[in-house]
Amino acid sequence: MEDTRDNSDPALAKYSSRVQAVVDVSGPADFTTERDPDGKAFLTAFLGGDYAHHAEIWREASPAFHASKAAAPFLIVHGTQDENVPMAQSQELLDKLQSAGVSASLIKVNDVHTFQTADAKRLLALQTLAFFDRYLAAAH
Repeated sequence: MEDTRDNSDPALAKYSSRVQAVVDVSGPADFTTERDPDGKAFLTAFLGGDYAHHAEIWREASPAFHASKAAAPFLIVHGTQDENVPMAQSQELLDKLQSAGVSASLIKVNDVHTFQTADAKRLLALQTLAFFDRYLAAAH
């Protein structure tokens, strides 16, 4: 959600790393909210410290705190039976993006975290294709 331009290579310095469109599939959006013990242990190791001592790092890593008018359009797809990432994570991201004036939508799919049914996979593929056609096809 942020431009992380690296100007150390002159050949690449003129290119931005900012994405033009995002498809978020059941992704966590706010690492600062309560997690199960395994999730907390993973994030503590991944982020280099626990939330109590490094809250700013956990917040910085959370997409929900980077919602701004400059963000790319978002298609958020989340399984209604997801036991790994609560639907509230996707709803929070959607709400923050829309409040910032970003084009964002949430599609709720009747499936688990890593879509298992053929119908869910097909819906994801078709919605993703339509979304990219809308936001990327015009850019070329």
